[in-house]
Amino acid sequence: MPLGMTGNELKTPELCKLSSNIFMVKYKPLVTIGIPTFNRVGMLARAIDSARKQTYTHIEISISDNASSDDTKALCEMMMALDTRVHYDCHVENMGVIENFKCVLSGANGEYFMWLGDDDWIDCDYVEKCLETLEQDAGLILVCGTPNYYRENRFDHTGRLFDLSQESPYQRLQSYFSKVADNGLMYGVYRTDAIRRFEYSDEFAGDWNFIGDVLVVGKARMLTNTHLHRELGGMSRGYRDLITQFNMPSLAIVFPMLFIAGLTCRHLSKSKAYRALTFSTIFRYWLAILIALRTIPNIRYRIAALIKAKCE
Repeated sequence: MPLGMTGNELKTPELCKLSSNIFMVKYKPLVTIGIPTFNRVGMLARAIDSARKQTYTHIEISISDNASSDDTKALCEMMMALDTRVHYDCHVENMGVIENFKCVLSGANGEYFMWLGDDDWIDCDYVEKCLETLEQDAGLILVCGTPNYYRENRFDHTGRLFDLSQESPYQRLQSYFSKVADNGLMYGVYRTDAIRRFEYSDEFAGDWNFIGDVLVVGKARMLTNTHLHRELGGMSRGYRDLITQFNMPSLAIVFPMLFIAGLTCRHLSKSKAYRALTFSTIFRYWLAILIALRTIPNIRYRIAALIKAKCE
């Protein structure tokens, strides 16, 4: 999604006065907020406004329209007139959800990048807090705020919190896959260059495996002093809806973790994040994920529930 500018052209200098009265130029890194959208003009304005109101102002807001048939184009053109940091690209044909997500990443000019759902919004200090934490620790690849979930604009629940700052990739993978459900972690701020080589696959639990790739090569952290707000029913859907969308067999509804474990095994065999690792290391990582997903207990529980239902 060409924007006609390079990262260097978009950097703005900030003068910092030293005690010796000598001035030096300090460059603030550009952050790209990518908003993939499709036919959700009623909520898109809120998402864009939350991006525009960030206390960290050196951002670009990149909107990728997946051939919407509503008034998305008119809204985005109005936003561009109000704020030169807003960029809009409309596809001629719908390329699918995942390809649209990839599009905003591939066109990002920022040293840092985040996805923002078109029905979601973020606190005004979200980018500032996440970026501040990222720049304090070179080992971090991803920093996310606490996800809050809403149903029809009413607060529903707070998403799961993670501690993924362990030095061991094995421990990070195990910690993540043992707790992941809503995956609000996906909508944090990343180091752009670190994630460009990862593949966000168009399959069930592809976002889980994407974060798994991130955790193999670096650490992630979730903050409690800033928040991501997500509307349930958009990209935030339950297993049953997602299994239907991805044309998974009906058995996947009964044993979702078993199918996720299988898809993860296939992902590990072809992911760029694991190519430099030995087979034994990859197998060890997959075993950690298998255990973390509680695959065997999950199968036992589901079978017991089915038997009980039959008996009743």
